[in-house]
Amino acid sequence: MRKSTITLHTLTSTRAHQARQLLRRGRERGSITLEYVLWALAIAALVAVAATALTVWIQGKIGELG
Repeated sequence: MRKSTITLHTLTSTRAHQARQLLRRGRERGSITLEYVLWALAIAALVAVAATALTVWIQGKIGELG
């Protein structure tokens, strides 16, 4: 009886550990992809700000000529 209890406890502990690992892995899955997307959005926003600033500056210079 004692041996079967120990075996059952070991089996359930192992299964619980495996389940926790799978859940942990599932939560972290895709985090690198999300990081790349956020960096791409940040760079796109910086490019948009720079393009807008350059356009405003050029329009101001054109306005000074005319």
